[in-house]
Amino acid sequence: SAGDNDVEALWEVSPPITNTPSNDWNNLGYSYSKAVVARTQGNKWVAIFGNGYGSHSGKASLYVVDLTTGDLIKEIVVDKNATGTAESGLSSPQVLVNAQFQIEKIYAGDLRGNLWKFDFSSNDSNDWSGSKLFEAGVDQPITTQPLIVEHPKGGYLIEFGTGKLNEVSDKFDKKLQAFYAIWDNDNSKKKKKSKLLAQSITEEKLIN
Repeated sequence: SAGDNDVEALWEVSPPITNTPSNDWNNLGYSYSKAVVARTQGNKWVAIFGNGYGSHSGKASLYVVDLTTGDLIKEIVVDKNATGTAESGLSSPQVLVNAQFQIEKIYAGDLRGNLWKFDFSSNDSNDWSGSKLFEAGVDQPITTQPLIVEHPKGGYLIEFGTGKLNEVSDKFDKKLQAFYAIWDNDNSKKKKKSKLLAQSITEEKLIN
């Protein structure tokens, strides 16, 4: 019999060995993503995570899984019409919940430098969808979990830094990275990089 301190997994998911588009988990890669646990508007507890990197398809998608059984409830594939050869993959999501801990919105970045906003305000999973909120550019991948803070004029600031340190070549990459704060004030328009207010560090102090 299992001891009092033994920990057992509730479930496990994995992609097929070979590229199998009909498989529900075909877009699952190496998911470094930190899963978020919350309730849907229909009061079902779920685990939510990005599909990760190095999948068979190279796409970016968000997985929503039944917390108890591990059954797939919804996969939302984003950037379906992306062009070019740069591989994508969704990173750790961050969830915005109401007072009842029910999901309203989800934010997550991908390897192509896109910040995605997912609308989970409906009880019906068929209505859940994702849209691009901001595009940092393919040279500024988003691999961190965004931070969500309230904006004093309404809406939320979605804050994140860019960059990647997953492969050996990343150690030698000199491309300019940045920290962004994107104001989501609930309009449907994508935020343009040219409209952001640039900030700079003018002084540095060493604190002992």
